[in-house]
Amino acid sequence: MFKPSNKDPMHVLCVVAPLVVLLAACETASQPGSVEDTAGCYSYDRNGDRVTAQFDVRDRTVEGTLAYDFAEKDDNIGTFTGMLHGDTLLGVYTFQSEGQASKREVAFLRQGETLREGYGNSEVVGEVQRFVSPSGLVFGQGIVLARVPCED
Repeated sequence: MFKPSNKDPMHVLCVVAPLVVLLAACETASQPGSVEDTAGCYSYDRNGDRVTAQFDVRDRTVEGTLAYDFAEKDDNIGTFTGMLHGDTLLGVYTFQSEGQASKREVAFLRQGETLREGYGNSEVVGEVQRFVSPSGLVFGQGIVLARVPCED
């Protein structure tokens, strides 16, 4: 067991200083690629189809609004709550469409300043349309949201 000696304060300093540096490094607010980097506003607008998202981070949970407005289809707007797993944001989108409340799992792959929506087979589990195999999702084949300035 380590027992500091009153005769050798440098020995104590050599042991304690690296621990202080390590703890300080763990306390940094936002590292590149961290969940906090996901917070912000995103948009997709192509051929009359528009998708917008605004995400905040609370206690490692990503929350916000998500809206789909496709040409010649009913638009829907709702809330998103999810978690970042590596570079994949996976969560539940709760929305209203045609007067009906619905929930479906959505996924985005974070690449730089973009979020690429994931697609895959899904099934209803309880009240939520969920992906059968989230690890087998295909990203970037459709909607790619780009980071944009948030509007007040």
